Amino acid sequence: MDRNTDSIDYTLSFTVQDANRVSFSVEVPGATDVSDYVGLTWNSGNAEEIYGMGLQYSIWNFKGQ
Repeated sequence: MDRNTDSIDYTLSFTVQDANRVSFSVEVPGATDVSDYVGLTWNSGNAEEIYGMGLQYSIWNFKGQ
């Protein structure tokens, strides 16, 4: 299996907002096209619900379980 071995520079920052919230920011130099995509995987407990994540703010749980 061939794997893409290209690499890019990026900056990933996490900020603790309070006991229940962590915000993050990703900067990718030169990423200006709408097709650029950055994914984030996060491990969480079964009872945790995740809302928002930049998609939209709604009443829907985006965790996907």
